[in-house]
Amino acid sequence: MKSILTTIVACLVLLSVNAQDQIEEAEFYIDQDPGFGNATAIDLTSGETINESFTTSFADLEAGKYFAYVRVKGENENWSIPIKMPFQVQRGSLPDIALAEWFIGNDPGFGSANTIDLEAGQTVQDAVSAETTQVEAGRNFAYLRFRNEDGDWSLPLKQPFNINDKLPLDVVAAEYFIDEDPGIGAGIPIEVDADHFVDESYLAEVAVDLEIGDHFLYTRVQNEEGDWSINVVRTFSVGTVSTEDEALLNSTSVYPIPARDFLFVQNERFSILEVRLFDTNGRIVKVQSWQGRRLDLSDLSAGIYLLRITTEAGGLTRRIVVE
Repeated sequence: MKSILTTIVACLVLLSVNAQDQIEEAEFYIDQDPGFGNATAIDLTSGETINESFTTSFADLEAGKYFAYVRVKGENENWSIPIKMPFQVQRGSLPDIALAEWFIGNDPGFGSANTIDLEAGQTVQDAVSAETTQVEAGRNFAYLRFRNEDGDWSLPLKQPFNINDKLPLDVVAAEYFIDEDPGIGAGIPIEVDADHFVDESYLAEVAVDLEIGDHFLYTRVQNEEGDWSINVVRTFSVGTVSTEDEALLNSTSVYPIPARDFLFVQNERFSILEVRLFDTNGRIVKVQSWQGRRLDLSDLSAGIYLLRITTEAGGLTRRIVVE
C-alpha cells in the first residue's frame, strides 16, 4: 500500500458567548470522532485566529475514501465545529495527471473544453487565465477537471464568479445577521467607507439569549445602485454557561449525521416543543411542532443546514449535513 502524506491547513475563529477566545488547542481525527480531547493533537501557537499547517501519514489506512476532521479549543474549554476534508487512499502508485481543461457554463464534453498546458505529474499547480468576453453578465460558473494517463477523468471543480457589464460600483452599505435572514436591508448595519472594494473588520454582537450550539454568521454589502451581494457565511459556536445549559445539551440527541431521508431528535429529560431547519441562506425550510421523534428530510437538497430545537428548558442549535 502506498503511504499517503497529506497536508491540512486550518484557519479558524472560535467564538464564545461573552468574548472572543484565544485558541489553545487543536486536534484532528479520521472518520470516527473519538470524543473531545481524545483525537490526535496538533502543535500550534495560541491566538484568536490560527493558520497552521501539519502533516500526517495515512499509511495504516485501507484503500478507499475517508474524511479528516480538524477542530480547535478556546481558553474557555469550548470546542469549535470541526472542519471536514475528504481524501482518498489508493493501493499502489497513482497514475500521473496527463491533461487538464476548463469550461464555463455548459459542459462541451470530455476532451472538448479549453485545454491547459501542463507538465504530467501526480500533482499539478498552475494558474489559468480564462477568456470571459463572450460570457453573459451575471452569475456564472467555471469548471476545471483533469485526466490521468489511464484515461480516467476527475470530477469537475466548480467555482462561481460574477460578470458585471458596468464599471465597478462603490460599496455604500453592509449588514450582518445570525442564523435567520430578517430580509434585505433589515440586518444589523456595519459602518463602511464607500469604495469599489471594502476590507473592514467588525465586531458582531451576540445576543445574550442566543441558543447554545452551532450558528451561522452572514455578511452582505450593497452597492450605490441598491443591489445587494450574495451572503458571506461563517460558523461559530456558543458554549454552555450554566448547569441548566449543560443538562439541556447532554440530554439532547440528534442522529444520524450525516443524515439522508430522516433525522431523529430526542431529549431524555425535557419535552421538545418545536424544531426549525434553516438553509445556508438563512431561510427557514422546515418548521415542525414536535410530537414524534424524526424529521423528514427526503425533499431537501444535499448540503449543510442549521437545526434549532426549542424545548421546555430552552433552546439549542446543531449544524447538520444532509447527503
